[in-house]
Amino acid sequence: MVDNRSRQSSDRDERNAQALVTVQPPRLPMPAEYTDGIGKWKVLIDSIYPSAKSVDGVLLAVRYCESRKLDVMKRPVHVVPIWSTKLGREVESVWPGIGEIRITASRTGVYAGIDDCAFGPMKTMPFKDKATRGSGDKKFVVEAQCEAVTFPEWAQITVYKIVGGVRCAFVGPRVEWLEIFSGEKALRVPNERWRRAPKSQLEKCCEAAALRRAFPEELGNVYAAEEMEGRAMDVPEGEYAVVDREEAEKAANKRPEREKEEGLGDWTRQELDDYVILLQEGFASTKSEAAINRARAKEDKFIDTLPSAERKLVEAAIDKAMSRLAVEQAERDRKAAKAAPQEGKEPSEGADGAPEGGNNPEAPEPPSEPRYIVNLRKLLAEITTIEDLDGFETDEKPYIAGMAADEQDMARDVIQHHRDTLSSQ
Repeated sequence: MVDNRSRQSSDRDERNAQALVTVQPPRLPMPAEYTDGIGKWKVLIDSIYPSAKSVDGVLLAVRYCESRKLDVMKRPVHVVPIWSTKLGREVESVWPGIGEIRITASRTGVYAGIDDCAFGPMKTMPFKDKATRGSGDKKFVVEAQCEAVTFPEWAQITVYKIVGGVRCAFVGPRVEWLEIFSGEKALRVPNERWRRAPKSQLEKCCEAAALRRAFPEELGNVYAAEEMEGRAMDVPEGEYAVVDREEAEKAANKRPEREKEEGLGDWTRQELDDYVILLQEGFASTKSEAAINRARAKEDKFIDTLPSAERKLVEAAIDKAMSRLAVEQAERDRKAAKAAPQEGKEPSEGADGAPEGGNNPEAPEPPSEPRYIVNLRKLLAEITTIEDLDGFETDEKPYIAGMAADEQDMARDVIQHHRDTLSSQ
């Protein structure tokens, strides 16, 4: 009896052990060159890149992250389907997500935040399209359609960057929804993601475009996965992610060629408008005359090529910025004069009977707060909720990180004091 029970227990333990080691095979086979183990590979293909259809696509994402010192488990890059016009079907390539583009900007150390996205009016319309693919006897028709989609007509974002110690605004291009959306099989019909979240997807593309404008050296050739998904490109199967700027622009719905207008020189109307707005916003946020003069000298070669009307707009923006700084300086001088001891007033005595300030009657006044701290207090005075303060603090972190250590501590103390005040109300 005891022997039977022992055998039954032994059989049950053996079955349990077998059940524990029996796992489902990975959706995609683990390649020999992947050395982090089957467990991590299953997480990659089942959780991080569940829509990836090829081992090579996932492997390239891993190698990309290794070279950029990124955590692949946070999915900073995406395995993106690209429509191959040569093969007549989708192939996979790897493109950075908007998160990776933000990381690249942040790593420069001069990224200083971003404004809320501005959206244009909403529009609703259905979509339907078809095209003939292939050649010769292998021609076939692909088509797609969807019911009405409601989307913002355009979006625009302003990015901030520290230039010469000054927080400058870089106004991103206006991104049109109908020009940028990703289509099914490279047709002019929004794919499921763009139908489900038309506003969010446009905002990501808009932010990527603004960051490219603010950081051309680091991001000049980098397009986000959100911009490239579903595009049509002449990419042979097996070639992944190696796409130069010309091909990327061609894929992004073939931007219209530059149409020059008479009297504008080498500029197009859109380029002129964008450049003038960029300068106007930059000068409006500049904090010193020296910074304005440096920016003016740097942009001279471009400003001199502007038509007279646009050059006058830029010069007016400079004059307005200079006048603003003069008014601000006059106000600071007035406050300083008001705070100074009035002439003829008896100085107060200290505990030892001597005038306060020691034996030196011209002892300097304690230093005033840095300008940023003064402005910070003004901005915080308008914030009345913890939620708004959280968002404000997140936006200011990159800018604070670029200041001297003592000013960083002062800024954090001011923000924490305002947080304590709001919490106690």
